[in-house]
Amino acid sequence: MDIIRAQATDFARNGTVAVLARTWADARQVCEGLRVRNLQPDLNRWDATPGIYCGAYHSAKGLEFDAVLMPFCGVAHMPHPDTVTAFGDDEAAAREGRLLYVSTTRARTDLLLTYSGTVTPLLPSDDALYAKVTP
Repeated sequence: MDIIRAQATDFARNGTVAVLARTWADARQVCEGLRVRNLQPDLNRWDATPGIYCGAYHSAKGLEFDAVLMPFCGVAHMPHPDTVTAFGDDEAAAREGRLLYVSTTRARTDLLLTYSGTVTPLLPSDDALYAKVTP
């Protein structure tokens, strides 16, 4: 979470940055202490001034940001355990994969995904797509 907070603050100096998580609770936890604008479903007007936006994956649908930061992309969080329980492994993977697609495609130039332990199997395993960094 410290990495996400530091990167969000840095990116927000010159552009729009979204901190997106699977749930609103996770998003709020990561954004704690940051000066943010919440992404809300009834967003009537878009403010493109530099800053940090905070929300769940689904709340960013249709929007774009200079940078998107996505914490909790590990196997313990993705697919979400409640979704697996409700729909089973295959359907949960399909649903959560669509959410990841929506979120990752909101980034214009920079995308940062973080995880602890093992990365979610819902992301491509091609190492050529990623620059892996260990803090």
